[in-house]
Amino acid sequence: MAQSDFKHAKRAAIAFKPLDLHDPRTGKAVKPDDLITLPDGKKVKAGPYFAELNKLEQKFNAIGYSLRDKSTKPIVLHDAIVHHDTLRTQIAAHSKAHVAFNAQTMRAVPRIADLEQRHTLALTGDAARVKAITGLAPKASKTVDFVKS
Repeated sequence: MAQSDFKHAKRAAIAFKPLDLHDPRTGKAVKPDDLITLPDGKKVKAGPYFAELNKLEQKFNAIGYSLRDKSTKPIVLHDAIVHHDTLRTQIAAHSKAHVAFNAQTMRAVPRIADLEQRHTLALTGDAARVKAITGLAPKASKTVDFVKS
């Protein structure tokens, strides 16, 4: 999909202010080499973690958003543009492709009960077929001999 397929919810840019290095659980200031425990229990060094967060914060600030927002509502950055006229045309075309049943050109789907009955009848003929086939086969030894080569 192209960018033109989306409606962007861009706001006025916000001045970037880096996030302070602090432990997310305790709120205490930490050094870049200190290990911090994330909410999911994973332990990481504070320096690389906050460097990555600050990159995201800078990108969000450019489009008017921030990681500091305490909003509980979902924030929608992009929304797909749906072309309703095209969808209606496609629906109409697919609806026309589905034709009504015509007994002269189509077969009805057999019912499960009919299939079971045909299967049972076919099984009764199996004994006769097996007997006829065994009569045609040449008489073979009932034991198997293995020859080493």
